[in-house]
Parts: sequence; structure tokens; C-alpha cells
Amino acid sequence: IHDFRCGADSGYGALQLAILLGYEEIYLLGYDMCVSKHTHYHRRYYKREFLQFQKKLNGYLQLYEEMFHEIQNKMRPKIFSCSLISKFNQWIPYIDVRSILR
Repeated sequence: IHDFRCGADSGYGALQLAILLGYEEIYLLGYDMCVSKHTHYHRRYYKREFLQFQKKLNGYLQLYEEMFHEIQNKMRPKIFSCSLISKFNQWIPYIDVRSILR
């Protein structure tokens, strides 16, 4: 949290940048960290790779869990999940994106 790290994916870096820039509220939209029928917008990932991809996501989740716990202890910033199915919802509150767009 005190300096910039790459994490495991671009979302981790984007979240860290928002924290370092001093944003008080951060809303994560479309970041569910789980697989269902489709994993991405492109065809690189197919059904046979779903389990392998979820395993990779689970590794990313460990880094996010550490970050969320560290942020909670410091009480800054407030981070919200805007995805009802996000695995982040076990650590940060879910909020319907429609409620913040009004």
C-alpha cells in the first residue's frame, strides 16, 4: 500500500494506483474473479481451460485478500465491489452500481 507493486494482474495495479493517488472511495466494476460459462471476451480460454484459469485466479485472490485486510486495518480508502458474484464480496462490501450512478 505504501509503494507501487505489480501484484498479479492489471486490476491490482489499477487499484493500488487509486489508493496511492488518495481516492477515498473506490468502486470495482466487472471484477468478479471467477469463471462461469465464459471467462473472457475473446476465445483464448475454452471450457478445458476453465479449471486452470480459476486456479490462476485463486492465486490472484490471495494477493487481493492481503491488500483488503491491510486497507481495513488502516480504514482508508473505502472499497466497494459492484459485482454481485465477485469473490471480493467476502472481504469488501457489495454495492449495486445503479445506486451510485443516480
